[in-house]
Amino acid sequence: MKTVVYVDAYPLINNPQAGIGQYTRELITQLAKLPDHKIILLLFESDRKNAVPTIPGTDIEYLPLHRRIYSLLWKFARPINISRLLRHRNAKWIIYPNFGMTPFIHLQSAKTITVIHDLTFLHYPETVEKKNLFFLRKAVRYSTQRSDFLITPSKYTARDLVDHYGVSEDRVNISYPGYDHRQTKITSTPKRLSKIADTPFLLFLGTVEPRKNIAELCKAFLKLTNTTAPSLKLVVAGKRGWGRVSIPNVESIVTLGSVSSEERAWLLESCYGFVFPSLFEGFGMPVMEAMRHKRPVVASCASSLQEIVKKDNALIIPPPFKSEEIFQQLQRLIADHGTPAEQRRIHRAYEDSLKFTWEASAQPFIELLEKPHTSGK
Repeated sequence: MKTVVYVDAYPLINNPQAGIGQYTRELITQLAKLPDHKIILLLFESDRKNAVPTIPGTDIEYLPLHRRIYSLLWKFARPINISRLLRHRNAKWIIYPNFGMTPFIHLQSAKTITVIHDLTFLHYPETVEKKNLFFLRKAVRYSTQRSDFLITPSKYTARDLVDHYGVSEDRVNISYPGYDHRQTKITSTPKRLSKIADTPFLLFLGTVEPRKNIAELCKAFLKLTNTTAPSLKLVVAGKRGWGRVSIPNVESIVTLGSVSSEERAWLLESCYGFVFPSLFEGFGMPVMEAMRHKRPVVASCASSLQEIVKKDNALIIPPPFKSEEIFQQLQRLIADHGTPAEQRRIHRAYEDSLKFTWEASAQPFIELLEKPHTSGK
């Protein structure tokens, strides 16, 4: 009989193009290959209206409860065990890929794994939406206290959990996200991007929200076009998140909003350079993607980005990550274009990026699932 593993699949429908959505989808894809495990995606009845990606080797189970009701219970009520609603009460594992395990499911047979991606809400609470701030403060504390095992996408976040929540190091495992640039083949310029096809452009790719530091990037870019590179454009691609981000309404700055996988791949292949001045990251997947596509990278050295960005593979934006520091590195990007120094950085970055695969990302989970444990927390 196969070992039943439940996976909270909400990230697949909440924001599938964001980093956590991609991470969840690829993790499930890898776990579904295990011959002795049955992977069941756990959703609520009200989630049926959303399209769930088809992942071979998985089943979907819908709890007979509305997600909004569940959310209200989570926030304001005493936890009530709803485990009797599950079809597989003999499940051995429940994986929560998005910060918080549910306080409403308590299976005696099951151990829990919760993925905590970052602690931005502790370091930069002003960049987090108030309702999410409330949830994260409550959910992460609960998860650190009750989960049998914790997974983080970086050593930085693992240290953060130990320092801020007193989590024992043996409960925390590292699972770096991966990337496979072969998934999307580029045969031509996507129609929506034809207007920038013949223009050199810098690319920012990620959720458009305050902690990404896009306002400071725009200030630096406008200074660059006024002094060094008047024909260059800046392309800001990504879904709008929470919070107001001031992006100047000028011809040289192109905002695309959400992009398809084909558009994303084309942008990464075609950009003059990739710029990522983020204030705080759990990992920084777009940076690694740009490196895999052999593009020159300018990025901040904030938080976990230090584990990707090095002096020999990128141009590093130093603290305090303001427009002046960004501008100086953009100037270096222009000055180094096509030089042996730039080519060495690109080659080093590409080599470094090769270790980030989805197979490697899933391995810490697989080791937990396949190793017998006699104790939990």
